[in-house]
Amino acid sequence: GDVTIDGEEYDLSSDFSDIIDHTKFGGSLIFAANRGQWVNFVQLDYLALENDDVETRSSRSDVKIENESLLLTATTGYRFGFGQRHSLDLMAGLRYVSLDAEIDDRRRKSSSSRDIYDAVVMVRPVLQLGDNWQFMPSFSVGTGDTDLTWEVFPELIYQPGEWKFRFGYRDLNFDYEYGDDELDFSMRGVLLGVGFVF
Repeated sequence: GDVTIDGEEYDLSSDFSDIIDHTKFGGSLIFAANRGQWVNFVQLDYLALENDDVETRSSRSDVKIENESLLLTATTGYRFGFGQRHSLDLMAGLRYVSLDAEIDDRRRKSSSSRDIYDAVVMVRPVLQLGDNWQFMPSFSVGTGDTDLTWEVFPELIYQPGEWKFRFGYRDLNFDYEYGDDELDFSMRGVLLGVGFVF
């Protein structure tokens, strides 16, 4: 992504292997509660990264960046059934993002801390592929404090009983501007998870 803090521009890009090396901690929790046709969805993400070898617009490679991100998405809505095996969830809600970034380019230290609120609309088809398999591609888009936030989140879910095994790919994007701070970035990668139904 592209990050501007206090008027200084930085290009940030990391391969998957680099992200593993630079991750201090990361995790995600998903909670869904359904009653009849009423569906509710909450997702909480936390990610802490540290990188001391960042490429910038001025080609310096001795910049150190520490970043902490907390994301909370909460939506509620209605499930439309299509036959006995497929459905479509249409939901609306709120996405909250807390971003803390500190950049040390050996000349000075710059930091930025922002709380961002966006209204979002989520569309989530649920396609039953077999007795134990589901394909659930989720799409969301929103705006508010950001100019635009959008997400693509396809998942393949295997549920042999009360346990759910999730395999997916997530691409979350933000375009945000506030004063001298600008963020235009995406976070994307493979998702593996285990859940249960109660």
